Parts: sequence; C-alpha cells; structure tokens
Amino acid sequence: MYRIIILLLFFIAPVCVIKAQGKIRYDSSDIHARELSKQKLNVYKNSNEFQYDKELEPPKSLWTRFWDWFWDKVGNILGTTTGGRIFNTVITILAVALLVFFIVKVTGMSGTGLFGKKNKSDKFPFSELDENIHTIHFDDAIQRAIDDKNLRLAVRLLYLQSLKNLSDKGNIHWQPNKTNFNYVQELSGTPYQSKFTDLTRQFENNWYGNFFIPEYEFTRLRQSFIDFNRQL
Repeated sequence: MYRIIILLLFFIAPVCVIKAQGKIRYDSSDIHARELSKQKLNVYKNSNEFQYDKELEPPKSLWTRFWDWFWDKVGNILGTTTGGRIFNTVITILAVALLVFFIVKVTGMSGTGLFGKKNKSDKFPFSELDENIHTIHFDDAIQRAIDDKNLRLAVRLLYLQSLKNLSDKGNIHWQPNKTNFNYVQELSGTPYQSKFTDLTRQFENNWYGNFFIPEYEFTRLRQSFIDFNRQL
C-alpha cells in the first residue's frame, strides 16, 4: 500500500510543478552596457582607496616632512658646481681639525701649547729666563709654577737652577749664548757629566717637545734634580 502511494507522488509531483510555473517568459528588453572612460578608470586605479593589494603608508609627521625638505634642499645645493666645492672644502677642514685633535690627544699636548693663548700663569717670559740665571729666585719661582699647575715651566726652572749651581761651584762657565750641549761638554771628565746629560735630555724632551707632564712624572723628575744638586 505504501509503495503505491509513493509511486503516485513520484509521478504527480512533476506535473504539479509544471502547471504551477506556467509558461516560461523571456526578457526581450534592450540591454545597454555601460563603460567607464579611460580617464575615470585611471583615476580609480591611482586612488589609494582602491589599492587593495598595497599597504598604505601612514601620513608623514611635520618633523619628517621638514627633514625631507631640508635634505632635498641640501641635495639641490650640492648638485651645483659651487655647492660641491663648498662641501669639499668643509669636509677637508673638518678632516684636518680631526687629525690635529687626534695628534693633540695622543701626544698629550695642552690646549695652550697649540690652540690657546699663552697661559697667564707664566710669571716669567721666556726671554727673561734666558737673560741671567743669577737674578732669578728659583725656590720661589719653582713653587709659583707648581701652584699654577705649570709643571712644564717648573721643569725649565729646575734645569736653570742646576746650571746656576754648576756655575757657582765652578764646574761650568755660564754664558747666555751657550747651548745645553756646551755645558755637557764642559763637564767632561767630571762625575757629574753622565747625570747632567740625562737631566738635559729629559728637560729638552719636556720643554722643546711641548709635551704634557703628568704630576707623578714631574715629582720623579724634580727629585732627580734635587739629588743632582745635592751631589755638587
């Protein structure tokens, strides 16, 4: 019984559907295709809103735009012949200044030895020191130089004091126009020549080399002069 009912439904259902649909109608109206002009199409293609496959960059800040403008101006200036020459000149000056600064640091020169003016703490002009060693009060002068942190001048005064002591003892004949080497030669055959030669070398290295003298080095050198003067 159930089988018969199922077979009837199978055959009756399509017929009912066909009758329900009725006659098939076709749309016969004219179709007009609309096209975008190339100009509008290019506008859409270049619009950021339609760039779905590209990651949009965030808007630049005022600071970033300033540096973009600055470097753009610099590039324009350097692109000219005059700008290129100015740039090369500035680079050369900076390179020379850096080299000089490096030499000063490596050799230990003080700023007054190369760049600055003469230190106001130099109580004795060089010409005065070269005039007459017998008119200088060495103990006071050496102490003033030490107090003023002018150890280079203090070493020079220590050396001149030794020359005065040698002259007072009759070991050398001091004259303003003589060289240090002349005094070393005058001490030939005496027990003082070897030590004085070493002191002369150390004095010339510090004075004429214009080197910075560390305090511990000055203390050692000062003691050497003191020991030498006690032997006279």
